[in-house]
Amino acid sequence: MRRFLKRVAFNRLGQILCIVHLVLVVYFFGQKAPVIFEPPCFIRPTAAGVVWAGRDFFFASEPALLRVVIILDWPGLFVANLVRFNLFTRNMCPYAQSWWYAGFSLLFTSIQWLLVGLLITFLLRRFKTKLGNADSIHGDTQQALGADSP
Repeated sequence: MRRFLKRVAFNRLGQILCIVHLVLVVYFFGQKAPVIFEPPCFIRPTAAGVVWAGRDFFFASEPALLRVVIILDWPGLFVANLVRFNLFTRNMCPYAQSWWYAGFSLLFTSIQWLLVGLLITFLLRRFKTKLGNADSIHGDTQQALGADSP
């Protein structure tokens, strides 16, 4: 298990995917204006969207690239929702809860992209070794045939 976690954490492709994901998410959500927060912990509803990291998020009105990222992040967001529903109670401030959820979402989607990078690396190595074995078998066959011919 420890070896597997080390492979996941130190996979270069996974790290690159994770960093690209982080840059895209921070870029898009950094451009959004924060929702209006009024004490005592009340968020003024503005749209039919959700509050994520203190910002209003409505899927249909977001840029196309962010929608693609959210669709690709669905497995990590699903796990983050499971954790959120198990840890938080209803009496927590919605604004603070939106930040906690954003943190869990970023954590689990980062783990997701690390795993995707490891899977792609594994598949590329497996494909490369199969291709290499096929070339060596083909080369051996040609050598054997060439050696027998006069």
